[in-house]
Order: sequence, then C-alpha cells, then structure tokens
Amino acid sequence: MRAPPSPIWRSSSAAPSSKQPPDRRRDGSVPFKQEAGAPLGALNRVVLLCYYRDDRVMRSLGQEPRSPFSKGHVVEQGDWSLLDPVRKRAPMWRRAT
Repeated sequence: MRAPPSPIWRSSSAAPSSKQPPDRRRDGSVPFKQEAGAPLGALNRVVLLCYYRDDRVMRSLGQEPRSPFSKGHVVEQGDWSLLDPVRKRAPMWRRAT
C-alpha cells in the first residue's frame, strides 16, 4: 500500500492561496500535483462533476437545472471538419472476434 502524500499544502510557501500572486500560486501547486499524483486527479474529476451538477452553476451557464437525459441539451453545431484527422487515424482498439 502506498503512503499518503505528505502535507505539502500546509507549507506557507507552497500553499496555493488566493492571497498570493498567480506566479507564486503556480509555483506552489506544481510540487503538490507531482506529489499527490493520481489521487489528486481523481479528486479533481469528482469535484468538477459535482460542480456542474449544481443548480446554481447550471442557471449561471444559461442551462435548465435538470438531468441531461432524457430531454438532452441542445448543443450548437460546430465545424465537424475538425474531426477529420481523428477519423483518418487507424483504430486504437482491437477488434472483438
């Protein structure tokens, strides 16, 4: 079992804080991200998922605060040609037989 990350965020010089200038915040967050690794990434995903499910956030984005299914949300049409390089790539998966 892997040991938990050390409490790097408790160090005043490394703590990302809104009271510090942006360059200093960035300098403090890099070691934190490097040490925390995958658990921090997982936590980040969970927080973002919860954030965008909050009714207040959805209203501020001009969306109806409801489940995206079964009505769905209208997405503006974009430039589908942007996907052409992806469509031209060879498959990244193995065919099931």
